[in-house]
Amino acid sequence: MYNSSIMLEDVPKSYQEIYLELFKSDGVEGNTFSFDDPDQGKSTDLKISKLNKILGAGAYARWVADVDVELPNESGTKNKTHRMALKKYREEPYREELQNDNGNVGQSYKNYRLLKSKGIPTWDTYRINEEHQLVLMTLGANDNEALITANDGDDHISNKIFEENPFREVVNLDDFISQIRLIIAKLNEYTLRLHIDSWGIAFKPVGDKVGSYELRPLIADLDTVDTSDNPYYKKHYGSDIKEDWTRENFEFLGIALRKIYPGSSEEKNAFSRLVLGSLK
Repeated sequence: MYNSSIMLEDVPKSYQEIYLELFKSDGVEGNTFSFDDPDQGKSTDLKISKLNKILGAGAYARWVADVDVELPNESGTKNKTHRMALKKYREEPYREELQNDNGNVGQSYKNYRLLKSKGIPTWDTYRINEEHQLVLMTLGANDNEALITANDGDDHISNKIFEENPFREVVNLDDFISQIRLIIAKLNEYTLRLHIDSWGIAFKPVGDKVGSYELRPLIADLDTVDTSDNPYYKKHYGSDIKEDWTRENFEFLGIALRKIYPGSSEEKNAFSRLVLGSLK
């Protein structure tokens, strides 16, 4: 569910083994790393105590893992453990347009700050270790939510929340559309482009209403946030960049909604058309 990921349920077993071998060869599990919060000017030593599962890999990611992280307890009692997402970057991304600014820890943090500064929803926590090219982030959703991204495909069916409470309806559709509209407006205002893989939606069960969920959008993949000052895009889009990216943001959102929304193909298409139609 992260960074143009290849989800393990959709790839041969050999890929799972490869990603696991890469994770083990990088000597992460059981070791302590210093993670920086540049904005706050502070650094925290955190132990990666356990690998829960490998989540995938991608254009930028050598691997992405669901891990247990030990957080220091200032009171001196036993350290607290939290499940978080840990991402290890490739030395070099494999696509030409990714060779400029994107695809490294420093740039991903710049994208995180950019989205935060523009009021565009993304991860609550984002910590970096540039020496080892690691990013540590929250899993994206609160404890009572399920985060589904465009990378997940139909993997959401294995999510514990959906197993216990199968999805039936959206109860805050108007509010959800308003949030999407605000994101799209800000992307167009600041000439930013999101890809299909950028999008995620957090699903929150509503009280005791079986199958009823509140939805909220967020940007889950910070490596697929494109800025108009990138030399590659300046060269290839020229003066048409704002118009072209406005159109592409709309198109990519529609595809992402179809990939994320639970249900049949007809239900996915209907939801995407409904949201996009409300934005026009």
